[in-house]
Amino acid sequence: MKTKIKLTTIYYPQTSGGYTIICPELMLTTQGEDIKEAENMMKELIEDYFENDKTMEFSDYVESFNTGNKIITEIDYEYTESATRF
Repeated sequence: MKTKIKLTTIYYPQTSGGYTIICPELMLTTQGEDIKEAENMMKELIEDYFENDKTMEFSDYVESFNTGNKIITEIDYEYTESATRF
């Protein structure tokens, strides 16, 4: 029996080409030369995550991620670049 969960993915186009993709629920990031490749890379990463992560049962993820709607927003943050970097 297969169970589906809904995970958020956010794509960021890179100035040098390609895309970075983030899955915030699992704190995973990867990239690809185009959106499809980035998506495929993320699917592989998610599969590896669930095969190797032993902190929660898969059913716990299903319950967590399939309840309610997601709210995705952006915040503005201003920073001053310092001359000294650590």
